[in-house]
Amino acid sequence: MISAAPDGRVAARVFLRWLVAAPLIGVAARIFDGIFIGVTRTGLMLRTMILSVAVYAVALAVLVPMLSNHRLWAALVVLNLTRSLTMARVWPRVVAGVVAKASGPDQPERR
Repeated sequence: MISAAPDGRVAARVFLRWLVAAPLIGVAARIFDGIFIGVTRTGLMLRTMILSVAVYAVALAVLVPMLSNHRLWAALVVLNLTRSLTMARVWPRVVAGVVAKASGPDQPERR
């Protein structure tokens, strides 16, 4: 829709599946980003991102030489999927920390 050039439209159509899949797979990672920032657990988020980038680097090194651009999109999807999974894995720890802080001794007694 952006390009009037027929060649550009054909080239873009080839990657349309990736353009649809990437945001759908990455949405959980973006939601977790907001939550982790909101509860000030950015250090934990950083550690999950380091692991995710390591997995992405391996996926990039393995996939891209095979079929270039499709594999590059696949590696990007692997990054976002790994981010979602690693943050989901540490999510119970984040919740436990928030609950412990909310019910800790620093809170005023309720009557």
